[in-house]
Amino acid sequence: TALNIQYPTSGSILSYGETDTIKWIDIGGIDKINIEYTINNEYTWETLASEIDNLGFYEFSVPGPPSEFCKIRIRSLDGVIINTSDLFTIVDSPVNWLYANTMSGTIPAGESENITLSISSENLEVGNYEAYLRIETNLGQVLSLPVCLEVISNIQAVDKYKLFQNYPNPFNPSGTITSRSLFTRIRFDLKESAKVKLQIFNLRGQLIKILLEEEMDAGEQEAWWDGKNKNGKVVCSGIYFYSLEIDNKIFDTKKCLLIK
Repeated sequence: TALNIQYPTSGSILSYGETDTIKWIDIGGIDKINIEYTINNEYTWETLASEIDNLGFYEFSVPGPPSEFCKIRIRSLDGVIINTSDLFTIVDSPVNWLYANTMSGTIPAGESENITLSISSENLEVGNYEAYLRIETNLGQVLSLPVCLEVISNIQAVDKYKLFQNYPNPFNPSGTITSRSLFTRIRFDLKESAKVKLQIFNLRGQLIKILLEEEMDAGEQEAWWDGKNKNGKVVCSGIYFYSLEIDNKIFDTKKCLLIK
């Protein structure tokens, strides 16, 4: 179908204020389009872009406020062709203060399971933060739980560790030449020796690969990711998270973008 939206899709998580890209199928014949968005499941629509060229993609700054009832729709200027995305979620950016220690599991019928959440206000400004914990079963049932954090003081402890933004970001692992230009570099500082675990997750919270899991000395450390999963296959384009675990506790999580 003309203008069929490929991204965002059901379950996509976009970060408020971050730059992202809407993607759709363009079969030709439509020169200009309008793009609109809703954060209340189509109760109201707001204009995102008017009379832009139909290129099959549109880069934009993700609007707010955060919501789990967001959709994008693309229309031809005459309104004859209209396509609407599935529901997706917009969260505060970046969401590096919340992490679920259990990302998947099995719960027998009639029983319950406790999920431990790690919440850290380190390096956050005073203010209110909101995110959504999405729980999905293999039967297609979906539950989104809002998690709110109020930071009332910005007194900071002396940092023992620091996780940096990866570079390059975005990065493109495609190619036939073996070169570090096809990798992205992840740096972190250790002020003292520690047991380190560096992991890559996708937007659904699924583990993609463990980059590091070892005792490391104090100092500046680094790891390289080639865009491949634990089976050695290059993953699809999209947003991924890398998480630094220090002495069996989540220290920090950051986002990276892979394109190919």
